[in-house]
Amino acid sequence: PSHMALLCFEDVIQGGVPATVQRLQSGSWSSSRWRGSGAWLLGSSPAAVEKDVVMLTGDNQRVAQAVAEAVGITDYKAGLKPEDKLAYVTDAAAAAAAAAGPRQGGSGAGGLLMAGDGINDAPALAAAQVGVAIASTPKDMVAAAADIIVLNGQGINNLPWLFRLADRTQTILQQVGADTECDACCNVWM
Repeated sequence: PSHMALLCFEDVIQGGVPATVQRLQSGSWSSSRWRGSGAWLLGSSPAAVEKDVVMLTGDNQRVAQAVAEAVGITDYKAGLKPEDKLAYVTDAAAAAAAAAGPRQGGSGAGGLLMAGDGINDAPALAAAQVGVAIASTPKDMVAAAADIIVLNGQGINNLPWLFRLADRTQTILQQVGADTECDACCNVWM
């Protein structure tokens, strides 16, 4: 007798992700009313702008569309291989740098952040101005390619806090007259 087992898997959207996407897209990530683990980061700044949120995924079109719709993302790319994600990030970073031009102190830093949770995201994470690895351990291969590693289990929900931290850091560096090179590093987040 032959037996067959059918296993079905579905992407489970982490709680809070739709609200996080909305906060990034609307610019409300910098709200001084926010009270979370980083409540000491208060105030808004001119850098508190809407973020373009794009989902890059290796999932097929149907799955990608369902996930994007569930979290409120309108711009998504499906069926991507690691080299496709890298090409997208490289092109987007170049366009952002060109658009930023002299506003960023001539650094050309366009402010592209890439967040990813798998080894297939590593090349794009490394190419982004800021790469954020969503990992379960610092030994995950994706962590080696990132500038920031998120290990607290909250994943993408950490991005508003990270933007506020970068915003606050930039403000402090400007107040103390930090050197231009360090200041340009912080501009990458904005």
